[in-house]
Amino acid sequence: MPAPLVGFLVALVFLLLRIDVPNIGWLSFATNTLDYVGNLVTPLSLIYIGIVLAKAGLGSIHFDRDSIVALLGRFVLAPAVMFAIIMIGSGMVGGMPSMEPRH
Repeated sequence: MPAPLVGFLVALVFLLLRIDVPNIGWLSFATNTLDYVGNLVTPLSLIYIGIVLAKAGLGSIHFDRDSIVALLGRFVLAPAVMFAIIMIGSGMVGGMPSMEPRH
């Protein structure tokens, strides 16, 4: 079994059984180390994706009809739908709560 899948299953067991990992003694070292590794996952994945894209080259990207529709849906349609939902929600009774303080 792949290591990420094993890690996911172990974490799932800990979450479902509500097992609390103590942060004492030598376990604090392990907890801190795992926190540091966890914080590195996103930057390392972005570096890896950048390396793969650099090796593939920009010339290998082809925009067919499906790619264009997916890009338009992701970057045009989805923000427009979200904007419409926010505008409808702000016009409802009571409005939407704001996180900004009012002066």
